[in-house]
Amino acid sequence: MNIGLSVSDPGDIAYIQKLFVKKLFKHKYFSLNFVGYRNINLSNIKNLSLVNSLNKKKFIDFLEKKKIDLVVLGSGQIKSNLHRNIIKVCKKYKVKVAFIIDGFYNFTGRLKKKSKIILPDRFVVSDNLVKEDAIKEGIPKKIIRVGGNPVILEFLKGYRKKKNYNNLVFIADPLTKNFVKKHCKKNLPENNINELDVFKFLLKTILPIKKIKKIFFVCHPKHDFIKIKKELTKIGKNTVVIRPNSKSKIELIYNSKYIFGTASIMLLTARLLNKNVIAILTRKMLKKKYDYYMKCRNIKISYFAKKIDLIKQIEKPFKMFNIKKIKKKYYPDISWMKN
Repeated sequence: MNIGLSVSDPGDIAYIQKLFVKKLFKHKYFSLNFVGYRNINLSNIKNLSLVNSLNKKKFIDFLEKKKIDLVVLGSGQIKSNLHRNIIKVCKKYKVKVAFIIDGFYNFTGRLKKKSKIILPDRFVVSDNLVKEDAIKEGIPKKIIRVGGNPVILEFLKGYRKKKNYNNLVFIADPLTKNFVKKHCKKNLPENNINELDVFKFLLKTILPIKKIKKIFFVCHPKHDFIKIKKELTKIGKNTVVIRPNSKSKIELIYNSKYIFGTASIMLLTARLLNKNVIAILTRKMLKKKYDYYMKCRNIKISYFAKKIDLIKQIEKPFKMFNIKKIKKKYYPDISWMKN
C-alpha cells in the first residue's frame, strides 16, 4: 500500500510520527507539502513538512505517479479549504482518505464550507466518547473508527508517580482576534481577552491563597516565544516560559499539582494522570460548547474574572482514574487503514 501523509498542524505531526514510527508497516510513505512531494521512510518521518495550501495539479500528479492508495489527513488546519480540497480531489480519483481527529471538539467545522460538509472515507477518533460526540455533531456513524491516540498513550506510559510539587502549569492556547472573528458573532468586551489576560487573572487569584513553588507558562506552537516571554516578565517575574516542543513540559505535568489552560488537548492528558485540572473559559459564545466537552471528561470549569468560582474549583475534589485501565483505551488500532 502506498500512503500519502498530509499534516497541517504541529499536533498532526506528533500524532502521525508516533503512529507510524511505532507501527512498522511494510508500506511506502510519501509526505505532502506546499512546495512539492517527496518520498519518506520510517527513518526520516520526523522531517514531515506542514501543508499550508494545495496545488491541485501537483497533487493529482502526485496521486497518479506514486500510485497512492490512501491519504492520511491530519485535522489541525481549520482556517482554509485545505482539507476539503484534498478530499474532493481524492474522491474524484478514487483514492481513500482517512481524516484523523486528535482533539475532542469542532468535528464538522473542519470539513464544512457554509452548510455543506465534505466527508472523508474514514473519520478516525481517539476514543468512544469522542465518537459519540462526533455522531451528535453530524458525522455519520458508518465512517467513524476509534483508532486510539499514540500521543496520549506515550504520555501515560511515561508516567511514574513522582513528587507532586505545588507547581502551577498554565498550558496556553492562542486566544487571538482572528479566533474571535471566526467563532464569535457579537463584538463583546470579553472577546478581546487573550491567553495572557487569563494567566494574569489566574495568578492574582491563586497566589494569595496557595503556596506555589514554581510557575510555568507552556507556549503554544503558534506563539511568538520571544514576544510571549517579554510580555510575561511584566505579569509574573518568576514565571518560567516553556517552549511548546520542549520535553520538559511533560516532566512538568508529571510533577506539578495544578494544571490550568483553556481548551488544549493537554488538559485532557493531564486529567487522565489524576492532576487537578481546571479550564478557564472566556467567551459566552463558546460557553455551552466547551462546558459540555470539558465536563464530559471530568475537567473542572471556571470562567474569566469569576474569582470566587475559580477558588471553589481549585478546592473541589476530583475523580481519580486507574491509569493502567486508561492506557488500554488509547492503544493505536490501525484497522481503519484497510476497512
